[in-house]
Amino acid sequence: MSVTSINARLDELQAHVASLQGTPTQPATSFASPTLERLLVPPLRAAGRLLLRAAEVCGLPTGRVARRLALAGEPGGPALHAGQKLLGGLVGLGLLPLLTQLGITPFGAWPAWTWLATAIAGFAAPDLALAHKAARRRRELLSGLGTATEFLALAVAAGCGLEQALAEAATAGHGPFFTELAHRLALARLQGQSGVEATAQLAADIDLPELAALAG
Repeated sequence: MSVTSINARLDELQAHVASLQGTPTQPATSFASPTLERLLVPPLRAAGRLLLRAAEVCGLPTGRVARRLALAGEPGGPALHAGQKLLGGLVGLGLLPLLTQLGITPFGAWPAWTWLATAIAGFAAPDLALAHKAARRRRELLSGLGTATEFLALAVAAGCGLEQALAEAATAGHGPFFTELAHRLALARLQGQSGVEATAQLAADIDLPELAALAG
């Protein structure tokens, strides 16, 4: 591939990325309201730590949840997620008794098993929401990864070293993938790590094996 064709392809990719650029996203928070963020996050995180500790004592693995939260871009971490599950379970458990007290019993008295069912549904709701967010962000990351991979290949073909090519790829566009890759590479430089190591660690953290090939 000639230098002219490489430059032409780079121009095409830059035009494509520019067409996809939008307003930079704000830092992620767990709740839409800053007031709820201040009031609910500390107690939920504290309760979640206790729940995680109990899970570890029982031998239940928690690492997968941490990777899925990282993939979804959730800022709270495993403790907050566990606290949200606990809150959902308590809300679900108390919902039907409250409806009974209010006289809202369209099918007669709510049987005890329905109380348990709503508690389980409330406990599982954060996991279902997380799975949806993780799947959506995975698609976003894979979309950015495809563009970055092509930039990387063209940069290497043009004579750039792998480290320089990774740095060029990280600035090739905007979006979740490019933001995260640029952040990891900047952090790696401060810590004296290579960009290849940082990219491989990012692939492991967000459980995205396709990204590991970029570092290879």
